Amino acid sequence: MDRAHQFPLGSTLGLADLSSNPYPVFDRLRASEPVTWAAPARMWILTRRDDVLAVLSNPSTFTTDSPHSTIRMAFGSQMLSAEGEQHSRYKRQCFPPFRPDVLEARMRPVLRSMALGLVDELPRHAELRTGFAGPMAVGAISEITGIPHALRPLLDECYPALSAALANFSGDPAIHKEGMAAAATIRAMLAECLRDASEDAAWPLLSALRQPSADALTKEEIVDNCLVILFGGIETTESAILNALWALLTHPEQAGLVAGDPALLGNAIEESLRWEAAVQSCTRHAVGPAQIAGVQIGDGETVQCMIGAANRDPAYFHEPHRFDVRRANAGQHLTFGYGRHSCLGAALARLNLRVGLAALFERRPWMELDRERSSAPQGYEFRKPEALWVE
Repeated sequence: MDRAHQFPLGSTLGLADLSSNPYPVFDRLRASEPVTWAAPARMWILTRRDDVLAVLSNPSTFTTDSPHSTIRMAFGSQMLSAEGEQHSRYKRQCFPPFRPDVLEARMRPVLRSMALGLVDELPRHAELRTGFAGPMAVGAISEITGIPHALRPLLDECYPALSAALANFSGDPAIHKEGMAAAATIRAMLAECLRDASEDAAWPLLSALRQPSADALTKEEIVDNCLVILFGGIETTESAILNALWALLTHPEQAGLVAGDPALLGNAIEESLRWEAAVQSCTRHAVGPAQIAGVQIGDGETVQCMIGAANRDPAYFHEPHRFDVRRANAGQHLTFGYGRHSCLGAALARLNLRVGLAALFERRPWMELDRERSSAPQGYEFRKPEALWVE
């Protein structure tokens, strides 16, 4: 059967349809075409949590390692577009500085100082993307990677072009060219930082990766993996902070519950990660002909596991569109991925959220959203408010 007839909703579904408010679209797809062929984007779209889990749990059938991967095109060979032992080696070498106990000891005081300093510099009427969330994200990932303060503005300049390149599923050559230029600039910066890093220290990441070991990474592998770590640490953490603030400030009764019981902050953060995921999809590529929920997938075809849809699947989350800081299973979202490719920096993102939000509400308990100047979260691949003003 022709795919246009088999998947009538997906046959006209463009990526722009999922940018502003994708959740009603996800609901319609989940009800009638949970595995659908989005013809304009030339990819499969999955909206049920069980199907997403099945794909992410099966790297031998649905791989990240493909010439069609926008991540590989932008970042080269690194942990997000490698499989098997190569992937394990990359992640094993990069993981130690991201261990929760290491982060708690080394990063909490740094983040606390950073957050309070940023909050205290904010004017009463403040825009929190450029004044708080962005600097927190850049500062945290630079600190753990080993990027000196003087070089950090380069990350601010380059990462929007990288973000656009990663979401460039239409293959726009101009977007690709700008993304590659940004990646080259950051690679050169990382090579300089690696050259100057200590050879006998376990912290920060660039120094840790210089230590000799049986499966040590090459200089090129270090640069490529640190490039994707930098991007992920900035984009997802900035977005997660902004999305959490949007959720709480647009639900003042829920924010009031957290203010009255600070022990709820951790669950409120998990609920915000579920309710508005910073990264809306995980991309995989079929290794040979495959099948998802009885639907045939062609060799090499792209499969988009829609995390934002899985996180609002009513088969798993009761009243999924409701933001509820007391939700019992809020932490079972898939926002940091699942399986082998789950996010290396999940613990850092959570710590950044806890420290950052605590500092904001501690110093500005009267804070309210300026709805006239703020924008709701937007974006098909990477999702956040473009501006978030408070007064």
